[in-house]
Amino acid sequence: MNEDNVILIVDDVSINIQMIKEILNEDKVYKFIFATNGNQAVAVTRKAKPDLILLDIIMSGMNGFEVCEVLKASSETADIPIIFLTAKTESEAIVRGFELGAVDYITKPFQKDELLARVRTHLKLRQSERALRENKKNLERLVQEELEKRRKQEELLIQKSKLESLGRLAAGIAHEINQPLAGIAMGVENILLRTVNKRIDKEYLKHECEFLLQDVDRIKHIIEHIRIFSREQQSVFFENVDIKEVVENALLMVGKQYENHNIKFLLELEENIAPVFGNKYKLEQALLNLLSNSKDALEDKSRFETKLIKIKTYQDTEKICLEVEDNGKGISEEDVEKLFEPFFTTKSPDKGTGLGLSITYGIIKEMRGEISVQSKAGEYSRIKISLPKIINQ
Repeated sequence: MNEDNVILIVDDVSINIQMIKEILNEDKVYKFIFATNGNQAVAVTRKAKPDLILLDIIMSGMNGFEVCEVLKASSETADIPIIFLTAKTESEAIVRGFELGAVDYITKPFQKDELLARVRTHLKLRQSERALRENKKNLERLVQEELEKRRKQEELLIQKSKLESLGRLAAGIAHEINQPLAGIAMGVENILLRTVNKRIDKEYLKHECEFLLQDVDRIKHIIEHIRIFSREQQSVFFENVDIKEVVENALLMVGKQYENHNIKFLLELEENIAPVFGNKYKLEQALLNLLSNSKDALEDKSRFETKLIKIKTYQDTEKICLEVEDNGKGISEEDVEKLFEPFFTTKSPDKGTGLGLSITYGIIKEMRGEISVQSKAGEYSRIKISLPKIINQ
């Protein structure tokens, strides 16, 4: 038994207090405090927080029932076990004591073995409850620490995923801008060469400058779209979205990069398709994630094999559908079921965090849409996005 166990004995008859103390001293492990009336019992309990209270029911002034009710009403003392001391054996009094929160009762005159057994039992229960609370507290702390650790790890992985996306996007932009830049450089060289050779005329100069300005406009258009795309990624603003425009803008940023990897695009974009309601920049990000996955799936093909990504849009009565299909290595049936789970990836650790499709899933769900996968290992993968159609009234 814990030597620090403190027992409060409450009785307005001093001889009863002395008798209880003498019986319990047989265990030689308890400390005792005393009260001779109800008000004193409440004050002592609030100050000392005993481990067990032996409380007489019949006392002048505040009786034992009233003391129990006051103590159980306070969060600071409610969990202290109370054993009633009573000469009453009527079931009504005993039941009332239990209803007020007492854990047991002992009848007067006291039987030594009974008193010792009940006190020992309830102090052991008290210790067990404390141990359980402490274990629960420690477990909650460990769980909280683990959750915080997991949150930080997820933040790092999400940041890594964003950097990967940024890297892919930057590579795509470089390819998109390099082509018109090369055209501008070649055009300027031709103009300079003709000037040196004195073979330039106004008509040629006008024609060449028109081509150069077209390339400049293309670069300006790409940069402007990148600026808006980056700024609006955090936006929650929803509007009517033209899904065909989303496809065109995504290809504006990465189309040339994919072509330089010998990947061909087959576009089947339905004309005059109804709009959907959402954020076009987030939808564009979702499409870029799908295209990135398709690109990775096509990496193992040799340069002599056809690398194809098919993008298709169409509509039915209620839905607008966008499909991205590649003829890459495909996905096993087992992996298809886990494809949209956070951090799940079939790629090596240095090639992906497993967040791209999870983020895409979240974007589509945010727009009240559905996303599904069809695939056959070694042949193809097709991801279908379905979004609610906006029907003009």
